[in-house]
Amino acid sequence: MVRWLKSVMADPTATLEKPTNVDETLWAQRHVSESRRVLQQFLKRRMAVVGLLVIVIEIVVIIAAPLLVAYDPIEVSMADRFLPPSAGHMMGTDELGRDLFTRVLYGGRISLLVGLFSVLLGMSMGVPLGLLSGYAGGFVDEAIMRFIDVLLSFPGMLLAIVIVATLGPSTVNVVIAVAIFSTPTFARVVRGATLSIKEFTYVEAARCTGAGHARIMLKHILPNVLSLVLVLFSLNIGMAIISATGLNFIGLGGRPPSPEWGLMLSSGRGYLRHEWWVATFPGLAILITVLGLNLLGDGLRDALDPRIRKSR
Repeated sequence: MVRWLKSVMADPTATLEKPTNVDETLWAQRHVSESRRVLQQFLKRRMAVVGLLVIVIEIVVIIAAPLLVAYDPIEVSMADRFLPPSAGHMMGTDELGRDLFTRVLYGGRISLLVGLFSVLLGMSMGVPLGLLSGYAGGFVDEAIMRFIDVLLSFPGMLLAIVIVATLGPSTVNVVIAVAIFSTPTFARVVRGATLSIKEFTYVEAARCTGAGHARIMLKHILPNVLSLVLVLFSLNIGMAIISATGLNFIGLGGRPPSPEWGLMLSSGRGYLRHEWWVATFPGLAILITVLGLNLLGDGLRDALDPRIRKSR
């Protein structure tokens, strides 16, 4: 490794690709060591581990829902309406006699998938915009940032309502709406990191060797902002679930009899005084899911940010 660094200093036009043979082994060992250190830092944070366990258990239970429940999530049984929680119905039944535990499990599939895909879509738009804006600067930076400022000038939920109302109520349009108002967060964070990273010596050295702009952005800058993107991704899923649930609650998402948590809250709000379980259990499902995701995101942030690791 020392010989390789000396050769680069002696000849600035030399390639900056990974060293070979013994030095390549050192690179691999360093990567494994850093990954192990991040994992150790994450495991030291008990609440982050709790959040991870909550999400993992929830995903397993949701996937295994057909094996865990014996009821249909949309089948109506008027003879069983408003049954309280019991051995036969763990969470009771709703106004149409449908088993709430079954509907909560199947509704978790919808909410988690909506949150996941909306944030993935927002990340796929925001990261390239932020990377290009921070690296290019000048007119490109101004144009992209003014567009981002326009999006940020609307409250996130209001922007999502306008988008869904324009496109039409549906689960797909909810994903698009939540993705659009998630984009500015990724764009601004990645732009700020890119502005700092592009001034580093190794980026300048890569530019001196004749590396193109696309290669510099993809090979030298993007890998160094992925930790920030990962933290944002985990934190934004919870926000996306809340936003999607809110849109469904006001009737701009899925349609009955879909077992979606927001729809279940909306239909159960009129029965809170006597049949409290109809709205309480979907609300608790949202609370536990978002709390677990936030704890997981906080733990990832603490483990991946070296400044936080040094301060603790």
